[in-house]
Amino acid sequence: IGLEGVYNWGSRFAGQIWKNVMQELIKIKKPVDWERPEKVVFAKVCNDSGLLPTPFCTNTKSEIFISGYEPKYECPIHRSEYIDVAVCIDSGLLPTPCTPIDRIEIRKFLKGEEPKEYDDAYSCDFDVLIFPSGVIKTNMMINLTINLKNDLAESLEIYINDTLSIVLNKNNLNYAFSFENEGIYEILFVLKDINGNEISHIRRMIQVTSE
Repeated sequence: IGLEGVYNWGSRFAGQIWKNVMQELIKIKKPVDWERPEKVVFAKVCNDSGLLPTPFCTNTKSEIFISGYEPKYECPIHRSEYIDVAVCIDSGLLPTPCTPIDRIEIRKFLKGEEPKEYDDAYSCDFDVLIFPSGVIKTNMMINLTINLKNDLAESLEIYINDTLSIVLNKNNLNYAFSFENEGIYEILFVLKDINGNEISHIRRMIQVTSE
């Protein structure tokens, strides 16, 4: 807190005093290298886990420990049985070339337990914007904004829990709906060409609550 009319307060003023004191002390006694105490040891550790590095730890550093308290176990993060896999943040499934970069993250999996299926929440042929997003209340109107990116697109089929709800023409893609009951609903958007062949699809989940 400052004092009215007083300008020599605050950390910057105190820091300048400390600097002047240290400069004078250095003139009296020159700095020397730190002498390691007898029971202090150095150990190399993984920069991420702080444990003993494995051959798969790419970032390591030396830390100081009291003898007997240095790490005894190897890093569990970087091991041969673990692999790094890029997944979609929302579903944990594999991303496609259409998944936005900001919806992808790297996760670790035991070999053999990594996801095998691809996320279908995004498409390169069209975008779906659901408003409002997040948890929806019962009887709240949900508005869809569809942006087509494929000139072959002719219609869009919308399924709710595997039941066809409506078919929209490419020239009129405005649609709004609501849910009367609570639950988690699967919304499937299927883009089709003039012959009725599927071009691509997008799958989204909507949670509905009365609270």
